[in-house]
Parts: sequence; structure tokens; C-alpha cells
Amino acid sequence: MIKISSVSPLIFDVESTGFEHSIDYVQKFEREDIPILIQILDAPNKTFFMFLVDLYNGTSYQIHPQKYEINNHNTLYEFTINPSNNGTYQVRITNDQGEISVSLPFCVHSSSYTPFTMQIEYTNANNQQAFGAVFDISGNKRVFKTRVEGGFKSDSRQLAVESEQFRTQKQEPINLYSVPYEKRTLTIGDNEGVPFEMARLLNNIFCLSSVKIDGVSYTRSESSVPEQQVIAERYPQFNYTLTVECSENVSYNGFTEYPDGSGIVGEVSLNVSNAKDGQVLVFDGNEGSFVNQSHLDSL
Repeated sequence: MIKISSVSPLIFDVESTGFEHSIDYVQKFEREDIPILIQILDAPNKTFFMFLVDLYNGTSYQIHPQKYEINNHNTLYEFTINPSNNGTYQVRITNDQGEISVSLPFCVHSSSYTPFTMQIEYTNANNQQAFGAVFDISGNKRVFKTRVEGGFKSDSRQLAVESEQFRTQKQEPINLYSVPYEKRTLTIGDNEGVPFEMARLLNNIFCLSSVKIDGVSYTRSESSVPEQQVIAERYPQFNYTLTVECSENVSYNGFTEYPDGSGIVGEVSLNVSNAKDGQVLVFDGNEGSFVNQSHLDSL
């Protein structure tokens, strides 16, 4: 088995039951999604061969991997797919043991040929994940892009709130804090649906630290997973929905936080002079700091 990354933009080795309707799903890419990066993380001194096949004329050409030594036991083999012409292609990867992996067909066209699709751009803060991918190679960040049918419908927004309340002895509610936010339902697939493997890819992608849909950052909402809707009996493609939340500067309030959401930590100054027993610290505006004094007249 060839260990292709499970967050690869291309889908490989799609299973077929053999008794359902035969559907040829074609992945779609725009020119702005190119190049397509395919990674294999395996033992050193392995040999892999990739062939990009033009399904229009049957021609193919070989793509050689770049090799990066990760540690003594793992080497990254990275293939860069950058077709010079628009068209429909398929990738075949083999190794020196005769194993083979075949991608779904995919087309590369301008945006006018890929309506009602969304670009998914993703990366991770580090290499500590379970998907056989490397996102940081000696300081060089890897950002992947794929594309899928779907988007946000007009009824996809849901209002929510995170709050905490206190009740008095008379059971009167007192609001301690409330933070409103929105959830959105992402629809994956069109009237023809997408294969299960596409939903699995997106479920993996939303485990990473940075995911953008058409340039806007989103995060999986809590433990949401792609939920399947059957289109027809014995039809091997489906529609899926996934609940997400916008994560682009959502917590920035312009005062206590920076635009990236991190908190502003203030500095407190103390001016203690000839401290005596029983004195207290009181903030003095003229001094711009807390000072010690024996009385509380300033309060």
C-alpha cells in the first residue's frame, strides 16, 4: 500500500461495490488552485513513480518527486502537479514493489467551467498530526488547495450564545456574561453529490489548525462531522452537511484584544514608600501607580 497523505488534494483509490450505479466523479480545479501537491511519507531509499495521464489524448508524462529527509526513519516524497494546459487528467503512482494507486479523474479549467464550487485552502501550525503530511519543511510552509461542489445556502446561518447566569434566593436570574456567535451549515455536493471519500477528506482537513473556504477562515463547530444525505437508492454519491464557525477575527473587540484574538496584557506599577503595618495600596491618578497610605479618604 502506497502511503499517500490522507489530506492530499487529490482523492486516490476510490472503492466500488460493483452492484450500484456506475458514476464517474471528476474533481474540479481552477488555475488558481494549481499546483497540486501530493505527499508520501515513507522509509528512506524508497522509489516512487508518478505519471500524469491526459485523458483527452492518452498521453502521459512522468513527474519526479522532491525528497526531504525528515528523520532517520522517514523521508518525504513530494510531487508537484502543474499541467501546462487545461484539460482532464488522472494520476497513477507506483513503487518499486509494483503497488499502484490511481486518483480520481480531475479537470483543470478557468472559473467559468467550475461554477458552484468552493476552494478549500488548508495548512497546519506544525507537523504534529496523524495524516502523513508535512506542513513545515525547514521553515518553508506548505499550503494545500482543493475544490469541491457546494457552499453556504441562504438558510445556513444559526444564532447561538455562550452565557452564564446566577440566580438569587428568589430565583431571579442575573446575567454574568453572554457572548453571541453564529454557526453556519456548509453544504458539500450538488444535485449529483460527491463520493464518500470527499467527505472523509474534508473531515480530515477540518482537524487542521487553518482552513479557509474561498479565502475566509472557518473552524469545525465543536464535534461536528459531515452528515450524509442519500440522493437515491443504490446511488454511490451523496450530499453532506457540516456545521462550521467563522474564525476570522471573531473575538476582536478593539480594546482588550489584538486583531489576531490574543489578549492585551497591561502593566501595573507600584510605588511603595516607607511601608508601615496596616497600610493599604490605593491607585493615585497623579502618580499613575498604586501608592501606600494609612487611610482610605481617596476612596
